[in-house]
Amino acid sequence: MSFIILQQTLTMLFLMAVGLVLAKIGMIDNEMSRRLGKLLVSCIIPCVAVRSFMVPMMDNGLTMLGFSALAGLVSLAISMGISYILFARRQCELDFASAFSNAGFVGIPLVTATIGEHAAFYIAPMISFLNIFQWTYGEWLLIGDRSKVQLKTVLLNPVLIATVIGIVIYGGQIPIPGIVENSIEMLADTNTPLAMLVLGSYLAKVTPRDLVQDK
Repeated sequence: MSFIILQQTLTMLFLMAVGLVLAKIGMIDNEMSRRLGKLLVSCIIPCVAVRSFMVPMMDNGLTMLGFSALAGLVSLAISMGISYILFARRQCELDFASAFSNAGFVGIPLVTATIGEHAAFYIAPMISFLNIFQWTYGEWLLIGDRSKVQLKTVLLNPVLIATVIGIVIYGGQIPIPGIVENSIEMLADTNTPLAMLVLGSYLAKVTPRDLVQDK
């Protein structure tokens, strides 16, 4: 498993390097990077979430999903607490970046490569909680105004909606037409390359000096 993780990590780094080069030569600009990121969050990752629930009923599946959700919630609470202690309101961007992992772009490819596509079943609650806190606590961190945080934004989050739909599909063992299932799977398979290209384009905006000059 360690070798698989290393291999997948190196593959992801290579894809990120491709994204960095494409950004450097102007094939991926800021607007395209933003749109690709929005596409991932609003369409691709929700497809990953729905696909993870399109599996036969497993023994204690819902119980294990509940444990996974609880573990994700606890880990996020700890992460936000430590980040607040370290950065508080002095450095809001660092507080946000430290509190919230990139479980969607990076976590999904790593887990599915090491354990299998079915493992995304247990990642979905974590990503949902991540999105909920990013658009509530995280938005408050960056904006500093609680009145700007809207419940509508949270409830209409595509990942949260996809997770609810997935749980309904799994719990009711609702059959999905083959064409629809294949389409969802094909869209979900684009998560890793697209996410890495976007992350690579982000890296193109910084220099090695930027990463080390602030202690």
